[in-house]
Amino acid sequence: MLETYAHLTGHRSWWVPDFSVWGETGTATVDLLADEIDGSTRRIMYFNFPLGGAVQDVVYDELLDHRRNGLPASIDHPLIVVIPKSSTAVSIIGRPSSNSFKIARTQTTTENALVDLWIVEMGA
Repeated sequence: MLETYAHLTGHRSWWVPDFSVWGETGTATVDLLADEIDGSTRRIMYFNFPLGGAVQDVVYDELLDHRRNGLPASIDHPLIVVIPKSSTAVSIIGRPSSNSFKIARTQTTTENALVDLWIVEMGA
């Protein structure tokens, strides 16, 4: 039991309250079929790309924890837990890096989503 407690309390962690998420994921995808003729060569190309949305890129040293202290510029193997405070769904996009992470609303809405973030440094 003490080993589990020591493991959980041995990592640095930060509570970031009332974080506003304005980023959003792509709301639609477009399929495009193109025909290209170059001399005697003819190609048909297929493209698929998302439209709309721009994920929010968050840098750790721009955040303030619940005590109004700044977070460090680099966090070793971060784990980010999103705790929603509104009905709008929010998720972390991709894998957080040591100096930033991407976050976005996964529902289409005009309002920003309010969340709390718990950021834990998991180490190696």
